[in-house]
Amino acid sequence: MQDKRLAFINSVLEGIVMFLVFVLPIFFLPFTSEFFEFNKLILLAVSTIIMLILWGVKLILIKKVEVVKSPLYLPFALFFGVVLLSSVFSINQTASIFGLQGQWFPSLFSLLTLGLFYYMVTINISSTKAIGNTLSALLAGATVSTFVALLSYFGIRLGESGYLSAPNFNLTGSTITASILATLAFILGITTLLKSKTASSKVLLVAAVCINLLGVALLGSTPTWVVLAVGLATLVYTVATTQVSAVVSMVKENKVYFLTIITFVVATVVMLITPATRSVITNPDYPRELRLPLRESWVVSSSIMRDFPILGTGPSTFNLNYTRYKPLSVNSENFWSVTFSRPGNEVLGIVSSLGIVGFLVFLFLILRVFKVTSSLKAHINNPVLAISLCAVTYAMLSLLLVHSVNVTTGFLLVMFLALGIAKSKLEASREIDTVQLSLSSLSGGGGMSLIGSERSEIFQYIMAIPVVAITLVGGFYIYREYAGEYFMRQAIVAAQKNDGLATYEYQQRAISTNPTKDSYHNTFANTNLALAGNLSARGNELTDDDRATVQTLISQSVGSSRITTETLNPLNAANWEIRASIYRALIGVAEDANTWAVNAYNTAIRLDPVNPRLRLELGGVYYAAEDYLSAANLFSQAVSLKDDYANAHYNFAQALKMLQRYEDARRELVATRRLLEESSADYEAVNAEIKEIEANFPTAAGNQKPTVDEIAGTQPEEVEQEPLTNVGEEVEQEAIEEGTIENVEEIVQEEEEPQE
Repeated sequence: MQDKRLAFINSVLEGIVMFLVFVLPIFFLPFTSEFFEFNKLILLAVSTIIMLILWGVKLILIKKVEVVKSPLYLPFALFFGVVLLSSVFSINQTASIFGLQGQWFPSLFSLLTLGLFYYMVTINISSTKAIGNTLSALLAGATVSTFVALLSYFGIRLGESGYLSAPNFNLTGSTITASILATLAFILGITTLLKSKTASSKVLLVAAVCINLLGVALLGSTPTWVVLAVGLATLVYTVATTQVSAVVSMVKENKVYFLTIITFVVATVVMLITPATRSVITNPDYPRELRLPLRESWVVSSSIMRDFPILGTGPSTFNLNYTRYKPLSVNSENFWSVTFSRPGNEVLGIVSSLGIVGFLVFLFLILRVFKVTSSLKAHINNPVLAISLCAVTYAMLSLLLVHSVNVTTGFLLVMFLALGIAKSKLEASREIDTVQLSLSSLSGGGGMSLIGSERSEIFQYIMAIPVVAITLVGGFYIYREYAGEYFMRQAIVAAQKNDGLATYEYQQRAISTNPTKDSYHNTFANTNLALAGNLSARGNELTDDDRATVQTLISQSVGSSRITTETLNPLNAANWEIRASIYRALIGVAEDANTWAVNAYNTAIRLDPVNPRLRLELGGVYYAAEDYLSAANLFSQAVSLKDDYANAHYNFAQALKMLQRYEDARRELVATRRLLEESSADYEAVNAEIKEIEANFPTAAGNQKPTVDEIAGTQPEEVEQEPLTNVGEEVEQEAIEEGTIENVEEIVQEEEEPQE
């Protein structure tokens, strides 16, 4: 009876692995604010917890604990130790532990999940057949992913929903990830074809290989081609040095199918290089994924290493570092306004997030990985499977040098390593050994005795305790993260329906469920301000209750922005920009809102010093206050940071006009016109302003006006940012015509409970 239960548990564990490998690349749910990576991570975490529970039950049934020893355990343990330390000393612990909104990998939670999954695979995969079935499941899932991506590439929509109609929709959430999956499926399809037995399966494999090859050709980018080249090179080298005669024999047996694949490859290449056919099968308007170039990635990463050399700034903190360290050269690129959350490759990501210590441990891990994978080539039991594992493992390792890693690609790399260890264990390799742990001596001499005892074994029950703890703690955090994302998605849906009340309530529930996400508070702040603005638009129709509601909404808007900037993530320039925009919207309502807006913008500029937009916005605050000299100085700085910024030139011209520097204003308007399309309405408006200045250029002398050099050299007086500790609230104009921001904060302090 016990044997049947153990067999059932083993089959379920292996089934979960195969299920994950098939489903995770194509899994997404439109029930959270981010559909793809977050749901894939939650699926992986829940599946891993289920595997842990089943493993705990298995320990109790077999009354012993087996530990698979391998060369990877020590480097993995050291790597996770560095990640833990770096997260503890991170510049943003929440991001390092749980990940960024929309980009959840790498984080301590995601890496620990992958580590537990790795161990569950190595200890519970009990047959070579299970490994082969797992790779076949990946081939099937990746082919489905490629097929859907190709449908989107050719403009075939899967539904009417907005996300399904996106021109680059795919099931991975990333065109590069989709093409990487296609590459892996292409390699696995070729190797699986070698050992396939039935004609029907061979036909399906040929179809899968052709579909994925087309996906690589049409969706591929530089990372894709590198992964493909390394995978195929490893495949050829491994075959040539180990199993050349056996593989040649297999190829001859399937020569018809391989000739079909070769014909398709040649036909695809010909169609892509021939202009007439290329224009038919390619989609020049297909959106490509934006990546931070290597040069800028190196500048940012090296600057981080200079300032945080030991443990870096913590996992998932690259976005905070990017704004502070990005070079001025980014302003000449089309991505100048984008804040990148990942560098151009994972190696630089490790250097910046984990420091020198993390990088050295990572090198140690990679060397051990090479040692394990090189031993696979000598396996005589199912050599094609060993060759496949070598090829896809090295292919994924090469990805670390050319692209950053997300949940899907990180999962695949860890899974290939785990399958390699499991294969080595089944081959009884010298590199892999199994140790049994118990509280009493085990008969047969195959175990490790910790404590001699004549009593019945209880060690398996002790080992079940951490399994229960991980299940409870992990389950709690999974619920909190998922519930918050679910409520935020419902808020987005309500906003699309113009249901302001439902939007407000769902965002409030998201914050109550997971108060650690600064993005939730920022969204809530903007929603409150928008609702207050809509309600205030009624003018004289406002009742006393309406005024009280407006007061509460503005209070919550300011309060949420202060939570993000003072408590949750004070190093995020975007948080300070949102705070500044809220205070800016209150200018004319609260008498000192102008000062608070200036302070917030100055902080944002210190955190993002080469961003011209921030200086443009701060200049707008000074312009509205009729401080045209300070405004002109900031607009001039924005122009200096980005000479092709039309808005900066235009605003500079307006400030110069107010300073009666008409010739200089005309020069800036001409520069603005040069950057605009001639067919646009803005072009005509600017042209009209130029003509007006030319017609009315002042000739009177004697006016003492500042020179352009004086304007450019004068710095606006920076006010030291005052520490803000209380949640603030603002009310509509009639209620606080003589009030100040501080007065409004006192109201909030009395009416609202502090948020944790």
